Amino acid sequence: MGTIRRQSIQSTLLFTAGIGLAFFLRLVVFPKYLTTDELGLLTVLLDSANLFAAFIPLGGQRILVRYLPYFERKTRGYESFPSVVIGLSAIGCVIFMMLFALFYDPIRDYYSQKAPLLSKVVFLIVPLTLSRVMYTMSAFYALSQKRNVFSNFLSEILIRILTAGIVMIYAHSFFSVTGLSILYVGIYFFTAAWMLSYSLKNKKLRFSVFKKPNLKSEVNRPVVIYGLLSAVTTGTTVITKNIDSIMITSLASLSSAGIYSIPFFIGMLIEVPKRAVSQITAPFIAESLATNDTVKIKSLYQKTALNQLIIGSITLLCVWVNIDYVFDIIPNGETYAAGKYVVLIIGISKIIDMATGSNREIIQNSPYYKTNLYLMLFLGIATIGLNILLIPKLGIEGAAITQVIIILILNVVNSVIIKLKYNIIPFTLKTLYVPVFITVVYMLVKVLPTTDFSVLNILTNSAVAVITFAVLLLISKTSEDVNILFKQVVGRIKK
Repeated sequence: MGTIRRQSIQSTLLFTAGIGLAFFLRLVVFPKYLTTDELGLLTVLLDSANLFAAFIPLGGQRILVRYLPYFERKTRGYESFPSVVIGLSAIGCVIFMMLFALFYDPIRDYYSQKAPLLSKVVFLIVPLTLSRVMYTMSAFYALSQKRNVFSNFLSEILIRILTAGIVMIYAHSFFSVTGLSILYVGIYFFTAAWMLSYSLKNKKLRFSVFKKPNLKSEVNRPVVIYGLLSAVTTGTTVITKNIDSIMITSLASLSSAGIYSIPFFIGMLIEVPKRAVSQITAPFIAESLATNDTVKIKSLYQKTALNQLIIGSITLLCVWVNIDYVFDIIPNGETYAAGKYVVLIIGISKIIDMATGSNREIIQNSPYYKTNLYLMLFLGIATIGLNILLIPKLGIEGAAITQVIIILILNVVNSVIIKLKYNIIPFTLKTLYVPVFITVVYMLVKVLPTTDFSVLNILTNSAVAVITFAVLLLISKTSEDVNILFKQVVGRIKK
């Protein structure tokens, strides 16, 4: 766990700084300088691009994580591995551009009435999608080399700084909303190109290693099949996470999508630590599965579940006890406060996801990954169906409820599969400590006196909650990693 712990700390520090920037961008810059329609426009553009980009590599990103070690060890039959990955991505890009060109006019016409801003710039989805593909492939290659910190810097820090910059410039009428959209896409192209340059610094992958693949070989054929199946799984996973704004725009309005994006973002903050831990543990899980090291798999599984539950629970608690104060300080907060309960609903869905640990990574890298394919296909269809049913009736809260239902089904099924195949579960007795401690902390915070200053209330509530929760964890020794981290921090302070 040493390497995992070190990189996790580095990534968490970046994510922590990123949270500050994200708060500034989402809760100050966007509400202050953009209308709800303009905010909805940027949200839908990026969500659409992320949705398409999940399918386009045809599983190439997952192939990198799972099979690159065989190529690097010069295992026989994997000589053409880079060509397979690049070839699949190229084919996916061609198919995407052909389909987009075919349906461009109907898409533009459909949104011309309900979302005229989107209709004018819908063509930008193509370059934005391609930039996301470039970034994803580069980041996954770096991840397979256990070098994921730089990609976190780009996604959590640089993109947010640049986005805040162009929005504030736009607010002073230096360019139109179309110009804003073009610059927004340009930011993602710039960071994707930088990520590609960084990932290729590893000299193990050079143009000289690209060889014509034999797709009928005993090695390449299962690799390609795995990639195609993973593409469906990854794509449907993104559908369950990113189609909300697109469907809200279609079933309600672009303005509703903009309003939804703010409380949805607040709720999504709870899963930030999971993203850091998942990126780091994925290659270690793949290696453990390849060597059938079930002891290490169990350790990774249970430690990630417990630590994610700890961090996610205290984060949700701090968010929810301060939610009214948060909307008080957001520019035009009364507009976005309409989505207050979206925060709680999305937060609950993230706690469910975090409490079950790295179950998705285990399934994805195991011989049973095909079961995830069928599950995600069902959940992708279910997401669309539930949104069609719930959004017209419940509005943006309906989209949030869909998230909870889908996440619950996904994690229950994945956990059952891992229990049946490996006889391990993500929970230990100490897992029960967390909800007990959170309840105690919540009751304590609720009796604290309040002031007329929202920021002071937020700081006081959060400080009391975090300190009390940390003390309870340390005294009870709930998490080995938490205690080790505490001792390291104390040791550095004494030096």
